[in-house]
Amino acid sequence: MFTSPIRQALSVRTGLNPGLLVGAASVSALFSLTPLVLPEFIRVFDVGVDVVGWASSVQIACFALTAFLGGRFFPASNRLFRFALVLLALANLLAAIAPSFGLFLATRVLSGAAAGVVNWLAWRQASRVPGQMGSVAMVGPATAAIASLVLGLLVDRFGHPVAYGAISVVPLMALAIPVAIQPGKPVGRNVSRSRSNIVLIMAMGIITMFGSAIFLFAAFYLGPDRGGSPSLLAWALAGNAAFGILGARRPMRSGGAWFLATGISALVLGLVPIAWVGVVAMLAWGLFFWFAIPAVFGLVDDFSLRPGERSGDIQAVMAAGRVAGPLLGGSLLGSGDPTLLGGIAGAGIAVGSFLIMGVERYRRTRGSEHISTG
Repeated sequence: MFTSPIRQALSVRTGLNPGLLVGAASVSALFSLTPLVLPEFIRVFDVGVDVVGWASSVQIACFALTAFLGGRFFPASNRLFRFALVLLALANLLAAIAPSFGLFLATRVLSGAAAGVVNWLAWRQASRVPGQMGSVAMVGPATAAIASLVLGLLVDRFGHPVAYGAISVVPLMALAIPVAIQPGKPVGRNVSRSRSNIVLIMAMGIITMFGSAIFLFAAFYLGPDRGGSPSLLAWALAGNAAFGILGARRPMRSGGAWFLATGISALVLGLVPIAWVGVVAMLAWGLFFWFAIPAVFGLVDDFSLRPGERSGDIQAVMAAGRVAGPLLGGSLLGSGDPTLLGGIAGAGIAVGSFLIMGVERYRRTRGSEHISTG
């Protein structure tokens, strides 16, 4: 039975301290805001649809870099977590007062770098607490379900400065809550050499690249020309996140099959020129995507030397996909054919899904192979 996002957020099992979860929520709020402000940036900063995607790409590129460096070279600690939270709050406050698109992009460098560290530490900690992978996965869509509606209202009524000021409060809230991160030395290059893990990580990059190519521009598929309304996007994003809560709370065996279903949702969003059908596709996307995420993270951990050793690598590759995705989506939309983007996005997600299903099949038949080479 469906319960509210707030009740779901409060129902996480013990083992992950609240400060860490609120920190993860601050990252989700940051990324929830991006698709809501892109249409306004086109108007306020007078930039084209092929340029506005850089607001996401710059932020996620820095996210990818620090997620990778954090997983390999940063010593995990409470101090590092709190420093990243301060930097994230500061970057969002600066974004609220940036007078030009160029200066706004500069603030996205800081926010992406800080968010990458916070997210890496959250997933690393989750992998070290039995049964908590689903709980930390759930924080993202639970936050997005609420943030999409609240931030959508703020952007619509007051503009992006107020919205960015609002999300700067969330990391400050995390600072006020006790946090306990298991300290650890950087893993460096001492990780499993599993070839199938590398395939899984690259597949996640492919899926997120083609998924973000259309998802970030969902506003262009739910607009008045398809029978939508200005507020429909916020409701669709909130519904996507709410169904994501259900997915993250219910572990599934096959991540590949559910990612393939996500690709079909992307096809429907892009090819069917009816706004309410697009909303249904986004709801299904949230459910299927979050069915798959914990399953694939579990597959990588199964062939790792220690839990969470590849969490930073996965986050970095997924973030790199989200860098390329908006640039691809913006260029295809700029050509004037939104259905082309829908077809390419759905096909790309399917390619990544088949790679994951191939690894799942391989491991069922070669399950006894050692994790250092499997």
